Amino acid sequence: MGILRDRMIEEMKLRNFSTATQESYVYAVSRLARYHHKSPDQLSKEDILSFSCASHDGTEIIAE
Repeated sequence: MGILRDRMIEEMKLRNFSTATQESYVYAVSRLARYHHKSPDQLSKEDILSFSCASHDGTEIIAE
């Protein structure tokens, strides 16, 4: 993720997110990006919704 990852972490630090929360959010975004094989800045609302639905309805998500 590079620049986007760094910007995301910086924003979370400014908002006093804990280190654990920062790591969790970065991990979640990386899973989302890998699931769709796209950079986070290229994801659409539909991409995010489909990932969210798949992860909540018991569908196994393999993002490697």
